[in-house]
Amino acid sequence: MQLPDVLAFLWKGCGGKSSASSVKVGIRWDLRSGQLQGPYLQDGTSHETHNAVHALRLPIGSVWVADAGYYSLKELRQFSQQGIFFVIRPHGNLAVSTLSGQRLPLAAYLHQQTGNVIDLSIRLGSIPALWLPARLLALPVSPEVAEQRRAHLREKARKKGHVPSAQALALAGWNLIVTNIATSQLEAQEVLLLYRARWQVELLFKLWKSHGYVDQWTSTDPTHILCEFYAKLLAMLVQHWILLESCWDDPHRSWMLSADLLRDQVPLLLQGLRGRLPLDQVLALIHEALATNATIPARTTRPSTSHQLLDGVYWGLT
Repeated sequence: MQLPDVLAFLWKGCGGKSSASSVKVGIRWDLRSGQLQGPYLQDGTSHETHNAVHALRLPIGSVWVADAGYYSLKELRQFSQQGIFFVIRPHGNLAVSTLSGQRLPLAAYLHQQTGNVIDLSIRLGSIPALWLPARLLALPVSPEVAEQRRAHLREKARKKGHVPSAQALALAGWNLIVTNIATSQLEAQEVLLLYRARWQVELLFKLWKSHGYVDQWTSTDPTHILCEFYAKLLAMLVQHWILLESCWDDPHRSWMLSADLLRDQVPLLLQGLRGRLPLDQVLALIHEALATNATIPARTTRPSTSHQLLDGVYWGLT
């Protein structure tokens, strides 16, 4: 999120055409319990893998799901050593070897395969002593999507003064996922469904922006803007707590619609937070107001993540 340039002494941005001051927000969200860890703030110039959220330990046997921005072979190796599973998109410059140790020209290999989902047992990394056994899942994308990705790669490379590699351009035609979950534990479709659940984090950030306006402000004073930014983040944490208490027990509840309904209850919530009404009674009233609304209906096309997880086919993920 971009901030006024004068705040660069606190939160450093990229400068140039971008703001000299910006901040990245990192969170970890347990999609079973709803527990939220964070937000942890970092300079806009820092890579996502350096966010303080990565210092938090995960329980043994848990599954860490993340996007390509968090891909770090070193961290994935640590997860495997700690008994933690991962499901993540890799970078385009992925180094892959077969189980026998032979370097795999991935783009050329995938081009020769048929089927909707390709499931490979591989070793990640380019240094034999540091190889990480894993599975690679690959799904072809439409020609339109592939071309859009290639155009993005070319433009990004042009801004940095180089050209994208032939492999990166070729792999743009595929959705790639790597995981250390064995085939005996989860089938390929189940792993892909787990990765789809990662989108819930994106929806949470969308909620914070569209409902909490955390990236907007009404002042021109940098100090006021910073205070407003912090205050809105705190408000989103209170909102998250209320929604967890009120409707997390319904897996088919729309977080967006529930937040809409919760906004109507803010005057009542303020009475509880200020001690004018017993807070437990206020929460009970809010729970009652949200109880019968904002449910995601079952759809025959493009079913929601919650319905896919609970439809009986992937019951092992619940």
